[in-house]
Amino acid sequence: MLDDEKIFTNEQIGVSPSVVKQIERRKPILSAINFVKKHKPIFIITASVLAIAAIIFFLLPEITINKTSLVNLGASVKITAEQTAKVKDRNVSVQIVNFINDTCPEGTTCFWSGQAVEYSLTVDGQKYATGSAGNGVTSLGYQVQTESSDYKTYAIIKIVKSDEN
Repeated sequence: MLDDEKIFTNEQIGVSPSVVKQIERRKPILSAINFVKKHKPIFIITASVLAIAAIIFFLLPEITINKTSLVNLGASVKITAEQTAKVKDRNVSVQIVNFINDTCPEGTTCFWSGQAVEYSLTVDGQKYATGSAGNGVTSLGYQVQTESSDYKTYAIIKIVKSDEN
């Protein structure tokens, strides 16, 4: 230390203890701001990548992860008996329970014949049975619409919000 250099205490230069406490509390914030300024390009790139990922997630009508297809409400999705279709921004999902493929053989008269897909529609943890024959509406106003199916292995469906609540 140089002879003419002196170190003064806060009290000697007239800084009150409350001002010192305010400065001490702001040090972490100032450090964070300086860190961001220093690494600004990295933060801009990271924020851009996250924004693009979020936009893609919500704009793509379907994203499949393992055996779950995340879909937008009202988007068509092809699912099999082993898959689940889940609406992206809601607690609503659909699974195929059973395929019904009772066609009446040609040249015979049948009491009942038909094709249908039975679903399990889950809304906020509550399961509802629904099917392609009736396109059932739940008490919470969601509906599974079957667009097409081979009635053996897959169905192309839409999960929609019905007008009835």
